[in-house]
Amino acid sequence: MRLNKREIDWNVVINFIEMLIRVMRKAPMQAIQQASLKFGVSESVIRAEMKRRGKL
Repeated sequence: MRLNKREIDWNVVINFIEMLIRVMRKAPMQAIQQASLKFGVSESVIRAEMKRRGKL
């Protein structure tokens, strides 16, 4: 049984990054860094997921 496992809703993470880029006018890498801190996921995992979805 996994007690500390959290499921990540990637749609929320991607939408958060897109909002930072569009509304806050952040650079994509800066937005990824902020999402990494907010959601507790490494930047490389976020970049990989964005590439998989064709968003990066």
